[in-house]
Amino acid sequence: MLQLISDHRTQPRPRYDTSRLLRAASGSFSSDRQCLERARGWIRARLNRTPHASALDGILVALNEAATNAIEHSTSGKPGGSFTITLTWDDATLRVSVSDQGGSTFPTSSSATDDEPEGDPIDDLVEHGRGLAIIEAMSSRWGWQSTAFGTETWFELDLPVAERLAAKSTTPHRLQAVGV
Repeated sequence: MLQLISDHRTQPRPRYDTSRLLRAASGSFSSDRQCLERARGWIRARLNRTPHASALDGILVALNEAATNAIEHSTSGKPGGSFTITLTWDDATLRVSVSDQGGSTFPTSSSATDDEPEGDPIDDLVEHGRGLAIIEAMSSRWGWQSTAFGTETWFELDLPVAERLAAKSTTPHRLQAVGV
C-alpha cells in the first residue's frame, strides 16, 4: 500500500460514479531508449476501444511528458531504474498516473512560481520546462503526490474535454512540437 505524504493538485478530484464500471490497468517500464515508445504502445492498446480513444493523441502527449519527467528528474532514469503507469477509467473520466522512484526535486511548472503566481511566460527557445504546462493544457486536472516510494504525477480527462482535445491534438504543429 502506498503511503500518501503530500498531494498537490490544480483542481479537486471528481468522485467516480460507483454505479458505472471502473476499469484499471498498470504497467512498469524500465528506463531505456525505447521505454517511451513502449509506454505509448501500452496505453494505445488499453484505450483504443474505450470512450477515451477519441482523445488518444492528447493523452499520449501528456503521458510522454509525465514519463519523460520521471526519467529526467528522478532515480527512475538511472541504470536499472523504472517507472509505473496506472490507468483508471470509466465512461466519463480517465486518470493516468506515472509513478517514479523519487529524486531530490518535486514537480514544478515553469509557468508559475511562488514569487509570481501568474508565472513567467515560457521562453520559446528553452528546450526544457514545458512538460507540466503541456500536461495542464491537455487535461481536465493534474497534480502530483509524494509517496513513500517516489513521486506520482497524474492527470485526468473528463470525456467532454477528451472529445475537444481530439480535434486539437491532431493539429500537425502541436504533435511535431512535442515529438510524437
